Amino acid sequence: MESLHRSTLLHPRAPCKGRSCCQLEKKSTNGELISPVQSRRFSLSQQKQMLSRNKPIQVFLKDANQNCHRRFPKAVSAKINDRFLDLARESQVAETKPQSDQYVKRYTDLESATHADKYPNSAFNDGINGNSHDNGNFSHEHSQSDVLRIEQRSQCNMHRVKNKIIPSAVSTISHSNNDVQHQDMKASVSAKSVHTKGELNETANALLEQLTSYSTVLHPLDLSHEFKLRSAYGQNGLGIVEFLRGKRILITGATGFLAKVLLEKILREQPDVGQLYLLINADSTEKAKERLVTEVQGSQLFQLMKSNWEKAFEEFMGQKVTPIVGDVTREDLGLEESMEKELAEKIDVIVNSAATTKFDERYDVAIDINTKGPIHLLEFGKKCTNLQLFLHISTAFVNGERSGCISEMPFQMNTSIRNEQHKGKSKTELNVKEEIALAEKMQESFNLQSAASQALNMKKLGFQRAKLHGWQDTYIFTKAMGEMLIGHERENIPVVIVRPSVVESTLMQPFSGWMEGIRMIDPIAIAYGKGLASAFLADPKGVLDVIPADMVVNATLAAMAKHARQPGLTVYQIGSSVVNPLIFERLVDLTYEHFRSHPFVDQNGVPIVTPKLRLFKDKISFRVFNYLNCELPGRMDNVLQLGRYLPWSKKNISEKRRSLFDSAAQQITHLIEIYSPYTFYKGRFDISNTKMLHSELSPAEKEAFGFEVSSIDWEHYMKNVHFPGLRKYVLRGRNITTRL
Repeated sequence: MESLHRSTLLHPRAPCKGRSCCQLEKKSTNGELISPVQSRRFSLSQQKQMLSRNKPIQVFLKDANQNCHRRFPKAVSAKINDRFLDLARESQVAETKPQSDQYVKRYTDLESATHADKYPNSAFNDGINGNSHDNGNFSHEHSQSDVLRIEQRSQCNMHRVKNKIIPSAVSTISHSNNDVQHQDMKASVSAKSVHTKGELNETANALLEQLTSYSTVLHPLDLSHEFKLRSAYGQNGLGIVEFLRGKRILITGATGFLAKVLLEKILREQPDVGQLYLLINADSTEKAKERLVTEVQGSQLFQLMKSNWEKAFEEFMGQKVTPIVGDVTREDLGLEESMEKELAEKIDVIVNSAATTKFDERYDVAIDINTKGPIHLLEFGKKCTNLQLFLHISTAFVNGERSGCISEMPFQMNTSIRNEQHKGKSKTELNVKEEIALAEKMQESFNLQSAASQALNMKKLGFQRAKLHGWQDTYIFTKAMGEMLIGHERENIPVVIVRPSVVESTLMQPFSGWMEGIRMIDPIAIAYGKGLASAFLADPKGVLDVIPADMVVNATLAAMAKHARQPGLTVYQIGSSVVNPLIFERLVDLTYEHFRSHPFVDQNGVPIVTPKLRLFKDKISFRVFNYLNCELPGRMDNVLQLGRYLPWSKKNISEKRRSLFDSAAQQITHLIEIYSPYTFYKGRFDISNTKMLHSELSPAEKEAFGFEVSSIDWEHYMKNVHFPGLRKYVLRGRNITTRL
């Protein structure tokens, strides 16, 4: 508990507003527990005196009070002050009281004004803005209802007070067994802590329980952990938690994989965030709320928050998260005029995570979302009067067919990778606006075709345009053009572009292994585990650049805190290929080891034994091998004659097995067409900016927001985190495959 004492007493001073809080401190007789407000603004000399006196119960009472007071309405403040002092005096912790009611009123007025300014959307502003108090008596009907609501919310978490906070205080007191006075205090606190319900006006003990449980509802972290974080963040580092306090953030693509991890992280680490506005593509507000509940809040990702908040989770999410009907493909974002005006006055940070990540997406669709979408959002950002930062989540593979060590540099407008490769002598010049016009024109020309033909032709067009200018596919080509437009049109808006490589399951936070949907390496791993793939086309010595999702989110929040209100455009690449490369042949070994120890089983419960996956560097060798292993067994009418030559052949092949082999062969062929540019990729992503950003974190921030890529143990991550997460959260525990 000694760490609790110091982290609490050395709590950084809260920002003053209006009259100096320090001047008010001088009016106390000894500076100890004069009021809930002053209790967190001791001078350094007073802190040292209190530490030397070693009064742990005083620390406990002060902490419980200070954590609750800042969220109470003005009308309750005087009552809190009087009752809290009664409790302190009863425990012989403090002997003084404010010299006059006028002094208390002046103090609570100051704190209430600060609260209303910092939390304009607080549910308790009815009491702060409209209620008055006289000698601690409630004078407005909303004040009493607020107290009743506090009591109702407290009941669902009251066991936390009994099981965590009060025992912590009793344990602290027990360290002073030689002090008879402390023994009496221990008995007193133990006896009084058994109550779990009561009116606010009955006793000071009931007040303390209400205050502490109310604090626990709003801050489900253990108090000691919260104090530790606040103390550390206030002293060094980027101050990520403090930056997020009160911020109003607009997030696009919020129903996507990475944005969900970002949303959960913000809410878990900083419940005092102002408001999170999620732009959701829906027909109505009701449909947007439905998507929020089912696709976001209903995700297993939020199970830790649900455990912490318990019955208050839904209410908390309702207060902090607001779904907004909108569409990034529209110039006005599809916002109603009144909503656009409201958001423009409130938004502090815009995070653009909306994207289509299909490698073979239709060209017109990819341009609408990946290229035009960021500009529509940026134009809205120019209307925001308080905008501090525009943060765009891209991908490291926007670097296209560049090779070698690729630096963290923004694109210039109309940059062509093909032109770079030919040192400016290429005949193909890229013009982003002409590409946008081409997609619109071709879409109109394909309108007379069937829907299937139109989609196929638009997909082919995207690949052709990407290859022409030096990109592997439509996805990264349109994302690169989106970056170009951001850099060209941003004017004086601070911009950060985050470029992660292949984003896979979470490494640690909120728990290891969470993922959603089939990511890049997963289709191959699943097919291999089911015995449907025994080879793939890849450079055995090549590198697969993978990064856990929680590291990407941590780096995003760090960049957000560092660059808010800072002019310029900064790029952060988040990848592993330079500092901690994962070699393909090593990945094959880890995949083999995992499925050997945890194999899939068929419908009869028989484990599926898979040989080690073979990697081929050329397409001819791979196609021959794939034909003999997949296509030939499925096509032969009588494989018995080949049994002596093809040991993998089986008797009495069924139509079902034949269909599976054909399907597997087609799937592997399709994956190779899409992934081969990445399995033979020659680029390596420099992360110098990212490493510098990480070095600016405090030790406590590195623990909570770390993204040190070199620390990843790939054997542990793949075998114990990623593959188990894939089976649990994507396959949902279905380890049984179709009978062959």
